[in-house]
Amino acid sequence: EADRLGLKERLVARCRVVEPEAAQADLQRMHSRFVDAQRRNGVGTAKIPSYDSFLRSIASQTRKLRREAGCDSVELRLIERDNAVQIKARPAR
Repeated sequence: EADRLGLKERLVARCRVVEPEAAQADLQRMHSRFVDAQRRNGVGTAKIPSYDSFLRSIASQTRKLRREAGCDSVELRLIERDNAVQIKARPAR
């Protein structure tokens, strides 16, 4: 969809999560890449969430999506698009 709209979208990182608290190593790597991407896109350090805050947010989103979609795991994708950084979650296949 991003290509159709003429937007440049780049996948920075991806991981699959069942229980965020059990996926600490993967999520620490994702947070590190998230911080790097935010800095590359001009976000000041004060606006970048700590790992603990990042983990709480991911855990909440993962539980909600698993409940709503009835899936066992969630795929998290770290995307850079138009000088912005996003984490997108979807049911894992």
